[in-house]
Amino acid sequence: MPWLLLLFALAAALALCLFAGTRRRPPAHAGKAAASAGRPPEAALREARATRLEVAAEPAPLPSRYGVDEVVAMVKDPFQLYAYWELTGGAEPALAARLGPGFGATRRVLRIHDVDSGIVQEFALEDTHDHWWVEARPGRRYAVEVGRAGPGGAWYPLARSEVVRTPELPSAPAWTPAAAAGQPAAAAAWPGAGGLHAVWSPGPAPGSPWGQRGARS
Repeated sequence: MPWLLLLFALAAALALCLFAGTRRRPPAHAGKAAASAGRPPEAALREARATRLEVAAEPAPLPSRYGVDEVVAMVKDPFQLYAYWELTGGAEPALAARLGPGFGATRRVLRIHDVDSGIVQEFALEDTHDHWWVEARPGRRYAVEVGRAGPGGAWYPLARSEVVRTPELPSAPAWTPAAAAGQPAAAAAWPGAGGLHAVWSPGPAPGSPWGQRGARS
């Protein structure tokens, strides 16, 4: 029966096609790995460097807040400090819950503590303020504090910095006759009134406009 043989052949061909379609294909990266394995080491190294550069070109953004209550004070010079703070750790909401309606009568305040003299300066703050320049004195210790001030002198601290110290001013060397002896030959010293000494040096060269009195023309 030829038609049975034909039907059997068609069934066998269909089964073969289905088996070939369901075979597991290799993963896509397998071909890339095989291709990379055949590359010279220099090409593979260049590809690895390019990948690292792409990753380094997109650094993760820094957070705008860190969820802490802290004040940081830094010394700029003998006469100035810089302070910045963050109040996102929950201290202020906890104070509001504790005071209840009385929290509305408080205000945020910056306190500058002169640790050596005990003097405290206060500055009213807006809730949006997060930094402050502080006038200071040389050779003194300071601490910066942020809190809320209430009626009757009530004080509710929120965060305080570590103690920092401003540097001393360098002292100028005292003038002595021995120091004057090291002046150039064009300078000479003579005794002045009251035992003081002065240093004399020749004036500007003849014809120099700086040697003329009055305004320059």
